[in-house]
Amino acid sequence: QLAGYVLAEGAGDAHIQVHPDYRYLEGEMIAWVEEALATTNAESGRRELELVVNEYDALRQQLLAERGFVKMSYGGMCRHLRLGYQPLPAPELADGYTLRATDPDDLADCRRIADLLNAAFGRTFHNAAEYQNFARFAPCFRRDLDLVAVAPDGSFAAYIGIPYDEVNRRGIFEPVCTHPAHQRKGLARALMLEGFHRLRAIGAIDATVDTGDAVPANAFYTAMGFTEAYKSMAWRKEW
Repeated sequence: QLAGYVLAEGAGDAHIQVHPDYRYLEGEMIAWVEEALATTNAESGRRELELVVNEYDALRQQLLAERGFVKMSYGGMCRHLRLGYQPLPAPELADGYTLRATDPDDLADCRRIADLLNAAFGRTFHNAAEYQNFARFAPCFRRDLDLVAVAPDGSFAAYIGIPYDEVNRRGIFEPVCTHPAHQRKGLARALMLEGFHRLRAIGAIDATVDTGDAVPANAFYTAMGFTEAYKSMAWRKEW
């Protein structure tokens, strides 16, 4: 049985997941993370490490505090929506835009997804191979839940991916993004509504979306019906 694992999304970053029956291992896991995943600040020469902890997780906060971690003023939250039986509006797209599922077998689609992710999040590292590998090998990927809004010129204007947790019958909206040139046209709203309809059609119970502290994003998700499920805060250690 898998007792726990650690996911690193970048240098000096770690996300610890532990089965509830094995939380006694957590202290050892944090010690390993400090040794294996901390990064060295080029200017100060000090080691740095940051973890994100749910605010309800008193045990992990205690363990981190005992090891010299300090709670930061920033973090994020996971928002929740129970699909239920309430009426859902039909998605409406701005004139000239169309909605469809992505095609991970088409390299052109993969390139357009990567370009959109980079533009929407101000990044440069997304590429076609990264997206195609996820679509081919991630067990949670479903092509019918991977949706784009296509602009009149054929470019991808907005994108939502909904990895699906079959065990819990839950859709996880990740990512949700719109190209800066196509914002304020209701594209993300239309894609999310289509996602709600498709999730309900396959028997999903609920949906979640993770977000940081950004006020506009949280206001948008509130307007879409998501409630605040729980908050998380960054904990940081320098030594």
